[in-house]
Amino acid sequence: LLTEDALLMEADQRPDCCQYCKGLAHQINMGLTSLATRKALEPGDWELDEFIGAALKHTIMHEVGHTLGLRHNFKASAYRTVEELHSDKLKKDDVMSTSVMDYLAINIAPKGKKQGQYYDDTIGPYDYWAITYGYKPLKAQDEAKELKKIAQRCREPQLAYATDEDYHPLHNRDLDPLANAWDLGKEPMLWAEARLGVIRFLFDGLADRVVKKGKPYYRARAAFTSLLREYRMLLGFIKRYIGGQYVSRHHYDGKNELRTFTLVSAKKQRKALELLTEHGLSCKYFNFPPELLNSLAPDWRDNWESPIWRQMRLDYPLHSQIEKVNLATLARLYNSAISRRLLDMEKKYEKGQEVFKLEELYSRLTTSCWSEVQKAAAKKERLGEINSYRRNVQRWQVRLLGMIILGEYGSQPDDARALAWHELRAIKAIVERAAKYVKKDASITTKSHLEETAARIDKMLAARLKLANY
Repeated sequence: LLTEDALLMEADQRPDCCQYCKGLAHQINMGLTSLATRKALEPGDWELDEFIGAALKHTIMHEVGHTLGLRHNFKASAYRTVEELHSDKLKKDDVMSTSVMDYLAINIAPKGKKQGQYYDDTIGPYDYWAITYGYKPLKAQDEAKELKKIAQRCREPQLAYATDEDYHPLHNRDLDPLANAWDLGKEPMLWAEARLGVIRFLFDGLADRVVKKGKPYYRARAAFTSLLREYRMLLGFIKRYIGGQYVSRHHYDGKNELRTFTLVSAKKQRKALELLTEHGLSCKYFNFPPELLNSLAPDWRDNWESPIWRQMRLDYPLHSQIEKVNLATLARLYNSAISRRLLDMEKKYEKGQEVFKLEELYSRLTTSCWSEVQKAAAKKERLGEINSYRRNVQRWQVRLLGMIILGEYGSQPDDARALAWHELRAIKAIVERAAKYVKKDASITTKSHLEETAARIDKMLAARLKLANY
């Protein structure tokens, strides 16, 4: 079923237990793919052993932390800048995160940078602080005073804290863009942007790099799928800036210097939206060469790890995988919780602050989804072939807007339904104008897509006027 919860989270995500092992498996795949693009890997290779050893050590430190009573800290990774993460000045004993209790992404150097440490080699300042509070031997008469003294350090930046109930997508608790699992860096949006560049580099010549002579091509398929999953995850970190608010657990200090919620600036929200439309909706980075796509073989080994009968297709379901990226982006931005947050935030900006409004989000999404059609509608140039990936983006935007006006996509505020109605009317006008300026050599599919979109919108608007509960 197409529901908000189904679109926002994986079916196996649970907020009540440690899911470190599942995410770590993906991170290790990412690391192995990165290593394989730089050199041929063989069992016993020192760099491979170093990488696996670092991952195992970090896992052990994380789980031992749980046995000592430490909870997850998903703000620990917001510690180093992107430049610091790949700096020669970052030594082995310098931590990339303030705690091993975060779910840390593997540190992969971008193209042209020397690979540094993959994971932290030791515990961080938050870990020392928390263990000190819980286990420092104290005399009974001094305990309350000493514990208060330790706790008063909580405002130090390296001791920032957010745990499972502060970040999880279940019930839209993911309010703070600094509280994430499987990210890295002081500014997650900038780190994700840099990591997207790494992914694009790894896609280049992927099959030739990860498949050795005499080995099966299914390794290329596994690596390709892993990279697409990472791509989708990275967009997820950027999406949290739209309607985002930084959250503090600090108590009132008598000075009113730090409130519980601090709004993400309109400038950062617009930057996030630009990145999302470029990487999640434009589809310009999905023009993979045929030689790569024709190398994505299934794993024919019929065993418990990869049963061939569970694979629905032998060839690679390319459009379905790209559609996951597009839909995850649109579904989040049209989510009812985001709509309500943005409307509420309009009342929370301080005097003089620039405001990012819900109507701006809706308008910019339409511009992004229909950019090539808008040019034809404005008679700036004739409309040629619309990319098949882009047709899917456009269809999904129209479907989600239709679901909003019909009350079928979450508990949307009335203003969101009104804006969805406005955008559907605007899209219909654009499509009908552009249809008059389609190039003669455009495919029947492109022409039919425009006609079908206009007809679909007519049905949606008519149904809304008849069925909407006002």
